[in-house]
Amino acid sequence: MISLNLLQKGTLARVELLPSDAEARQLLLTHGIHPGKQIRLLQCFPSQDLSLITCNGRKLAIRRADLASIQVEPMNE
Repeated sequence: MISLNLLQKGTLARVELLPSDAEARQLLLTHGIHPGKQIRLLQCFPSQDLSLITCNGRKLAIRRADLASIQVEPMNE
């Protein structure tokens, strides 16, 4: 497992662990992102401290600190 922020852009991965921070965890669960789901890192915006991910056909901007706390397993497409 690696943290989501270490993936190459465009890589598909399976979510293994969510952040322990309750606010970040609730945001992800609200958008259907939970362990076992496939997720893809689309783009990083370092100047805004955000990253864009996609899951379940939705795009979601997440703070990079929260992104680093999401553990994933890279998948072959």
